[in-house]
Amino acid sequence: KRHAQLRFAPETAGVYCTIQKANLTVDFLPCPLGFQLTQTAPYKCSCDPLLSKFLTLNLQIICNISEQIILVPQKTIWFGCFNPQQNHSSLNCDSLVVTPNCDHCRNAQSNSKIVEIPLKNLDEQCSEGHTGIMCGTCKPGYSRVLGDLMNCQKGCTYTNLPILLIAFLASVILLLVIIRALNITVTEGTINGILVYTTVMQTHHSYFSENLSRFGQGCWVFISWINLTLGFKACFYKGLNGYGQIWIIFRQTIISFLFLFTIILLGRRFIFFTRLLGRNIVQVLATLVAMIYSNLLFATIVTFRSATLHISTTNGTQYSKTVWYYDGSIPYLGLKHAPLFIIALICSLFMLYFMSSLLFIQCLQKRSEIPCLRWVERLRPFYEAYTGPCRDHYRFWPGFLLLVRTGLFIMNSLVPSHIGTFFQIKMLITAVSFVLIISLACISPQGVYKRWPINILEFSFYLNLCITSGFLGLNYNKQKNVSVVYTSVSIAAITFFGILVYHCYSQVKNTKAWKKLSTWTSVQARFVSNRTKQLDHHSDEDCNERDQLLPQALPSVIRFDHLREPLVEA
Repeated sequence: KRHAQLRFAPETAGVYCTIQKANLTVDFLPCPLGFQLTQTAPYKCSCDPLLSKFLTLNLQIICNISEQIILVPQKTIWFGCFNPQQNHSSLNCDSLVVTPNCDHCRNAQSNSKIVEIPLKNLDEQCSEGHTGIMCGTCKPGYSRVLGDLMNCQKGCTYTNLPILLIAFLASVILLLVIIRALNITVTEGTINGILVYTTVMQTHHSYFSENLSRFGQGCWVFISWINLTLGFKACFYKGLNGYGQIWIIFRQTIISFLFLFTIILLGRRFIFFTRLLGRNIVQVLATLVAMIYSNLLFATIVTFRSATLHISTTNGTQYSKTVWYYDGSIPYLGLKHAPLFIIALICSLFMLYFMSSLLFIQCLQKRSEIPCLRWVERLRPFYEAYTGPCRDHYRFWPGFLLLVRTGLFIMNSLVPSHIGTFFQIKMLITAVSFVLIISLACISPQGVYKRWPINILEFSFYLNLCITSGFLGLNYNKQKNVSVVYTSVSIAAITFFGILVYHCYSQVKNTKAWKKLSTWTSVQARFVSNRTKQLDHHSDEDCNERDQLLPQALPSVIRFDHLREPLVEA
């Protein structure tokens, strides 16, 4: 309410009006979500300062009150109502919530850096099918899909659930059979480089998801299958959310480990399983642990991440609240998030123990006589599966590579890729890391591994990563970057198929039929060779004897008649 003094001017001469005081009531309508009333005249709704507080790269928000539109830089912040049950509508909203780095927010079209968000539908800032705080939940009728942690898909049913469960168990058994039959293990050393390569390239998910070409999808499937993930979108069941999706990853990992350890226990208990599994079951287990590692690491990082919601009410009070980064509707370390956090903590301790013991295995084996380190000798076959192909002074190499894999995976997962400066920095760090790896490997003239072909094969993957990361760090051109990434993956895929062909040839060469054929061939060739040599030798001897006998004179006849006694006496 404001007081105003009014003066009425006379309309005609000679007519006078008295001056009176009148009270006028002026009601200011509340500003919509994202706007704030200025405290000084002229009174108007301007952009809320809480929005521009968390912007980076000096990008500014443009608030258009006449058209009820706010222009926000893409993937920099998310804003909306604090109450998620209001569908983030600006109507009747008494609090504004803002948080930076929205991973599930949509990309701007073409090369534009600004997203237009109408206040009547704040879900315009989310990716397709997403809604909720930080766009972390799916819209009604949408569900999360396996193979892609960023998308919500419509039309999922429960019919795919038993099919996918059977397919998962069958794939684990098939993978065991393939690794066992072809002997594609870390002990051979042929796939150690491709495991490091696919772990690093898995963090470049945006390059494959944003490009809809079949070639790009094929490259992503190749990388995902090496890391034991699906690689393509598949509905699991209706209503699957992000919380359940992370639980599925942990369950798959735990089931895989239980399945493997069950097979090992059965092999130690029954002779039939021992003969069925063969001698390289420990090497197969070590290979599967190396392949599952990156997927388990990703689920652990997603579980540990948190986000801070900055909330401003219409009363002018501001406070903060911590939520789970993957789904802002779940409080961090609340009743729903705590069990997932405990599982992730156990997995992180296991990975830390595995990485540190593999890195310092030489020191631990030298001190294995200490009572508290006797477990090293018990697990010696497992560690020998990793360090077996390395030379003695490079037995730390598998642990060192695992440390680099973990560091680069965490850095690429936490640092946003949509900001060009951050992207270039992390790509240059990746390139420098592999330059360091190649330098350490070249200190010894004999190489890291006992066989030179393995050295050349593994260094080719590291050189590929070094060149690719360096190019992406120096040239932030999206189209060129996509072509470079696809070329790099294609070279790695061709090399990997060559490795498979080599293992197939090696196993076929060691089979009984091949041995019998090779033995028969070698025996037959040896017999023909010996027979030829014998014939040549006999012909040479006959010629020599004939040459020696022909020039000699016949022996004289010796007569013994005079030595005989007469038959008839005279």
